[in-house]
Amino acid sequence: AAAEAAAADCAEALRRDARLAAASVVRARALQALERWGEAVEVLEALHAWKKDDDIFWKVEWAKFELRRARRPDYYAMLCLSKDASQADVRTAYRRLSVEMHPDKQIQRNPDIDPVKARAKFQMLGEAFEILGTPAKREFYDKGYDAQGIRECLQVRKRFAGQMPCAQCGEDESGKLGSDFKWYCNLCWDRYYREHPDDKHHPDNLRQNHGQDTNGHRSSSSSSPRPTLDGRSSGTAHAAAAPRQPGAAAIWQTDEPLPVPDSVDALGVAELKSLLRRMHVDALGCLTKEDLRACAKEHLHRLHAAQGPPDTAG
Repeated sequence: AAAEAAAADCAEALRRDARLAAASVVRARALQALERWGEAVEVLEALHAWKKDDDIFWKVEWAKFELRRARRPDYYAMLCLSKDASQADVRTAYRRLSVEMHPDKQIQRNPDIDPVKARAKFQMLGEAFEILGTPAKREFYDKGYDAQGIRECLQVRKRFAGQMPCAQCGEDESGKLGSDFKWYCNLCWDRYYREHPDDKHHPDNLRQNHGQDTNGHRSSSSSSPRPTLDGRSSGTAHAAAAPRQPGAAAIWQTDEPLPVPDSVDALGVAELKSLLRRMHVDALGCLTKEDLRACAKEHLHRLHAAQGPPDTAG
């Protein structure tokens, strides 16, 4: 009763002056207390249309989240489980209900049932098991996310962990960035080089050729685009668009002393990138600090070997 009265009073206040921001906020809270989620979103969106600040924006986003949470299916009820059920309980309940709710079984029990509805119920049961049977997805569901929101959150988490959909197979797995600026999972990356052992960008060929140019000249034989640390690319497009590894020999043309390889362990990402630039190295596929560090160490070892031992004659 109090929420209904508050909503009515705020509606009357807004009728007299539509630019009363506090009245819109209070009315939205009252509507949410009455579980009228859609109306609450409409009130806050109307407020944000003329009062565009961060506080109102996040109120709108939170109202939309509450609306999606209210409309999401109750997966626990579908599987006849309580919220503290174990993963074993989820699997047992799904196996039992998947037999009972199979469309053919439903039609046998009730020939008059709509086959479309029977299939829809079975698909919802599978979705319930997908969400509750996966600990990471269940965690987000218990926080109030619906199926779409859960998938979006997991996509963000995978991107942060260095996972993206493979341009070859479509699987969302860890991998490497190719010369065409597309992501390839490790399986497709390795499969390509197994099937193309004579490719000039094959890691074995690069290791054999790496260090042949000891006069400070960088190789220009590559015809595929070479991603650089600042996001530019060099060369022409490679028709096969094959993933590649760095193959250009490093050079050191500054007056500063050449750092020792072990010194890179204390460097951050920005410092490692700066060091690689000074060595004129294109860090292809170096996506993490460990990759950058390994690349820098490898080139420093080769530069020190090319310079030879220091002159200790007095």
